[in-house]
Amino acid sequence: MGYKQTVAPIIEPVTLAQAKAWLRTEVSADDDLVTSLIISAREQVEVLTNRQLINATWQLTMRGFDDPRYTSEDDALGNLITLPVGPVSSVSSIAYRDEDGVARTWAASGYVTDITDLMGAVSLAPDGEWPETEVHPAAVTITWVAGFGSTAASVPEGVKQGIRLMLAAAYEDRAPTEAEMRSVKNLLRMYAVTDYPG
Repeated sequence: MGYKQTVAPIIEPVTLAQAKAWLRTEVSADDDLVTSLIISAREQVEVLTNRQLINATWQLTMRGFDDPRYTSEDDALGNLITLPVGPVSSVSSIAYRDEDGVARTWAASGYVTDITDLMGAVSLAPDGEWPETEVHPAAVTITWVAGFGSTAASVPEGVKQGIRLMLAAAYEDRAPTEAEMRSVKNLLRMYAVTDYPG
């Protein structure tokens, strides 16, 4: 139960060439180090903001369609499942184990996906019913794509600046100072999602 990334992003928001230009270095012997620091900085930014930067695939596994960790009641929509990593660009599938333990995929016509919110949500289609599921810790699996987009250009510039600042601190000092981390956190605060399930 819980959620995990199943397909990682295929590019980084900041390229090696951009990172080296920011660091004012042309040392090719440091390319592996700088690449590693880009990945590390991006991962830290994703944790600080609770957002996926470049599109990646995620899976949420729940005990049922009414799992209290990820569901809430909405006056107009009824039971609402909030996806814990955004921004959501699409829901790929909703699979479940029926009452007899048979694996099934729920038809997309049975539910509505809201990707306009910061996190994204799934609710019933009008006049729809939640499928009955087996009592099982992994009765429901929702697969979705989260991220600002598939290119670095789709990531907000302020987020990329946060990555560059963390990268520079890690490259120059091998560890950011308290003041540098405070500066990065302040920069990223406007992009952070703080009210999320799980």
